Amino acid sequence: MKNSLFAVIACALSFCSVAQTYWTGSSTVTTTTTGSIGYGGNLVNNSGLGNIQMLQPPLTFPLPSYKIYVENINNASLLNGIGNVVTNTSTTAQYGIYNLLNFNGTSGIKHGIYSNIVTNSTNATYGALMYTTNSSSGVNYGLYTKVMGGTGIKYGIYSWVPDPGTSEFRYGIFSDARGTGAKAGMFLGDLEARGKFILSGNTQGRFAFITSTVATTPIGDQSLSIQPNNTSGQDDWDANNALTFFNSGLLQKYTTLTTEKVFTIYRPDLNNEVFQINGNGVVHATEVNVMLPVNFPDYVFQPSYKLMPLNEVTNFIATNGHLPNVPSAATVAEEGINLGEMAKVLVEKVEELTLYIIQQQAAMDKQQAEIDALKQQVNAPQH
Repeated sequence: MKNSLFAVIACALSFCSVAQTYWTGSSTVTTTTTGSIGYGGNLVNNSGLGNIQMLQPPLTFPLPSYKIYVENINNASLLNGIGNVVTNTSTTAQYGIYNLLNFNGTSGIKHGIYSNIVTNSTNATYGALMYTTNSSSGVNYGLYTKVMGGTGIKYGIYSWVPDPGTSEFRYGIFSDARGTGAKAGMFLGDLEARGKFILSGNTQGRFAFITSTVATTPIGDQSLSIQPNNTSGQDDWDANNALTFFNSGLLQKYTTLTTEKVFTIYRPDLNNEVFQINGNGVVHATEVNVMLPVNFPDYVFQPSYKLMPLNEVTNFIATNGHLPNVPSAATVAEEGINLGEMAKVLVEKVEELTLYIIQQQAAMDKQQAEIDALKQQVNAPQH
């Protein structure tokens, strides 16, 4: 019967006669037709030219017009709508199923291959199952799609997984690549994903890349957040310990840690962390080099610099409680300290102190000279 069926399919697609034929599954007679071919329970009267319909009752009418329509209703563990095995040593192109859909219409959905599986079986179910076994060095495709022409949206592969309201995993596309050099996916061109992009080295520790989904969020507040899971093997993402990139350029690390380290730089050659930031804001570093955007205070030593007299400094301290140009304790408590600016101010004060010391030394030297002159007058011999 298998040879008979293939002969029937080949003849039907070649449109070689006008007879309409029906098989029950036991006939071995080869017949050609340009009408419909029925195989199985009932013949379906279909308007398509050269249709092949393989059906099992009960049937649902009316059926759409397909060139090949296969219906397989059973609860067996393995069901094949179309089982196709291609074994060939040829070096030319080989196709398990080759479907060329050429149309000029602008309305209606067109399906090169349409697979709809409705089952209550607990066994694995495949809309399309493809095995590619080839010992040659040529390129092998389990599924190869090419979409050309037209101005509308094109999908090489379109996958839709509806929400059944349950918590089990569902995959629009599942890829399993193993062995040295194997890649689960290869994309040439831009890759766009909406929703969560999940990475996991195993079933326990998982990370989700989550983008902003609220359309009204300002563009500067749009973000990409990397969030770990809280519970082993679960998709309960922890936004409180996320690393978030904002469209405005802000990079922000969320943490629930306090005195523990949140960010480190590790040097393998030193076997040590050379930089560390704790959850409470404490920073550990081997060296901090601050690049100042302003002039370093050598201007204090310029002749044009106006050094505040010490009596004015005394009055300023009495009024404000701190040195001139130095932030107050209240300001530091509220705003913190700019390390570069504070280093500049401290050097400025050191250089001003140096000038005050020089002035004091000059005054002391002058006084000492006057004292020495008076001593000479006192100790001079009397005539």
